[in-house]
Amino acid sequence: MNQKKSPSFYQYWSPAGAGFLLNTTSIGLFGVYGLFVNVVADEFNSSAAALGIGMALIALVMGLAGPIIGPLLDRYSIKKIMVSGVLVMLLSFLALSRGSSLALMGLMLCCVGVGIALYGQLPANVMLVNNYIADRGRALSIAAAGASFGGVFLPPLAALLMSVFGWRNGLVGLAFICGTGALVSILFGLRHYKKLEPVIAPAESPTKDSEQPVKTSLLRSKAFWLTGICFGLSYAAGAIYSFALIPHAQNLGYDIQQAALILSVGGAFGFVGKISYAIYADKLRDKLIPTTFVLLSVQLLIWLTVIHT
Repeated sequence: MNQKKSPSFYQYWSPAGAGFLLNTTSIGLFGVYGLFVNVVADEFNSSAAALGIGMALIALVMGLAGPIIGPLLDRYSIKKIMVSGVLVMLLSFLALSRGSSLALMGLMLCCVGVGIALYGQLPANVMLVNNYIADRGRALSIAAAGASFGGVFLPPLAALLMSVFGWRNGLVGLAFICGTGALVSILFGLRHYKKLEPVIAPAESPTKDSEQPVKTSLLRSKAFWLTGICFGLSYAAGAIYSFALIPHAQNLGYDIQQAALILSVGGAFGFVGKISYAIYADKLRDKLIPTTFVLLSVQLLIWLTVIHT
């Protein structure tokens, strides 16, 4: 009797590595938004506060696209959806870099949000949940660390490109670097990806009558909505941090590259935190609520310290 060959280390963890790079090149891009605030505001004679609407538009579009993209990921090829998202992101950034008005640039930012939603965190998480069982928590934590990794090196890279080529061409260069990284991670990292099909006994097969109550109960679940709200608030805090820190540092007299390095320090510690959590993620499955409470309490104290410094 032939025994099924166990996957190699590369084959087993390559989807998690792909998720890491996909989050780096998608959610990681939020960290560079603040670098463009002052220079774009000066060119269009606008205020930094007005440009904050752009980040809100990206987040809004990604949120609205989630319920649409989710069912598509279950029905169609996740690789093709991700590749299409990368192409949408690239074309949108190219058009954004040539924008002649804030209204047109706002529209292109909405398209950027659609592209990121098609290949970023949501598809990456669905891919990992479909691929892992025993090490699911660790794989998701590794992938999540990609966003912080992007926060480490993307701001200095964007600042360098802006200093050398100007903000418009620098934006194009950054988009192509991230797009290339995302495509490579999809083509090579997902080469051994295979969706795990749940095993259901014939007697337990769901019927049409049993499917609808499950879907309805999820939307009526308090835990579902509380989790979504808390998740959204945590990301809102990160968005404010990414948007406000760079312009504030520039107003204090730092140049754009020095300000980018300040943001990189925060990204580095976020990366260490997520990797540390990845080590214990699967051991903390039954202690998620107290663990989350403690971590949020620590974060609150740190934010209060930063505000009053």
